[in-house]
Amino acid sequence: MRQLILLRHAHAEQASTGQADFDRPLSPRGLAEAEAAGAWLAEQSLLPDRVLCSPA
Repeated sequence: MRQLILLRHAHAEQASTGQADFDRPLSPRGLAEAEAAGAWLAEQSLLPDRVLCSPA
């Protein structure tokens, strides 16, 4: 059976003046969120076939 998994992007640092949204690094909170999402995927034995994401 196919599954659709929706994840929100992790928290990023505030943009510097003139900095593109795409270039903002993850905040410490965002890094923890990304690690937790990866751990959850692994615990569920989920290995995505495709990842579709927006550029920002």
